[in-house]
Amino acid sequence: MTKNKIIYWASTCLVAIPLLCSGVIYLLNPSIIESAHPNMGFPGYFKTELGVAKILGSIALLIPLPSRVKGFAYSGITIVLISAFITHLSIGDTLKDILIPLFILSILAVSYIYKQKI
Repeated sequence: MTKNKIIYWASTCLVAIPLLCSGVIYLLNPSIIESAHPNMGFPGYFKTELGVAKILGSIALLIPLPSRVKGFAYSGITIVLISAFITHLSIGDTLKDILIPLFILSILAVSYIYKQKI
């Protein structure tokens, strides 16, 4: 396996696996999310939609799909992460909670860049 493939798969897994787990938690036990972030005030149906989007996006990153579909997955996950950053910032969360989505977004960018190289 080449260096580029190792970097691609490592960065992709660092984003996709936690995103998949988060999506499953959103669907199976949304009360954990509500207790961790009670100030967000999102309706129940939005948490379900977000959980499904996270699961589908993470699966799309991990399995072989046409480039166009992968591009949509990268775009969707980017929107989710930027929205998470804005939400945490607007409700006055801790600096850690505000910066985590940007950190994950930077790893996603590495994955995207190295996807183009392999």
